[in-house]
Amino acid sequence: MLRRMTLVGAGGPSWTDILTAIGTVGAVIVALGIALYTDRRADKRIKAERQLAREREQLAEAYAVQVAAAERSVGDGPPNQFGALTDSGVRQLAVMVVNRGSFTIIRLEAKFLRDGSLSAPHAELQVPGLETVPLALRQGWRLSLWQSPPGVLAPWDEGIRYDSDNFDAGRVNFARAIVRWTDRWGTRWEHDRGVVRQVTDDTPWGS
Repeated sequence: MLRRMTLVGAGGPSWTDILTAIGTVGAVIVALGIALYTDRRADKRIKAERQLAREREQLAEAYAVQVAAAERSVGDGPPNQFGALTDSGVRQLAVMVVNRGSFTIIRLEAKFLRDGSLSAPHAELQVPGLETVPLALRQGWRLSLWQSPPGVLAPWDEGIRYDSDNFDAGRVNFARAIVRWTDRWGTRWEHDRGVVRQVTDDTPWGS
């Protein structure tokens, strides 16, 4: 007669223990995956918030650059019937830039647009910030021949003025000044008719 024999492992884990262990490991893996996923989402959110904060700071700094356009008559025309001098009709444009932001701007450029034609400034005057230094420090000293490099404007500088050449106002229907610069983050900005926008070196002027 054959006897049915059942083998029982002495001291080994039962199937219940094995399944419980597998479930525990699986739960740990799932929990770890959720934690990693949550961390990634948190990192992305933090990066997005930092990017948005930087973009807002950049825009605020860009609008802190004051750009003021001006024009003047050049010379006098012939006297009228009462002997008073008349307007010569000759004009000159100027654009003045003052950095009221917190950081130095570089690669400052200006162009004048008249009837769709661009022209470079006829003259440029850069005024460093010696006058902003306390009088007790600068008394008896004059402005050094060394100045800030061209196209560089620090917050403590007085500013830069760009002058156009003279032109006949009667032959020009529309004229304006456009200014560009680069901020501390390497972003290129343009100021045109009171509006500031980001541009690249390839962006056409006046577009």
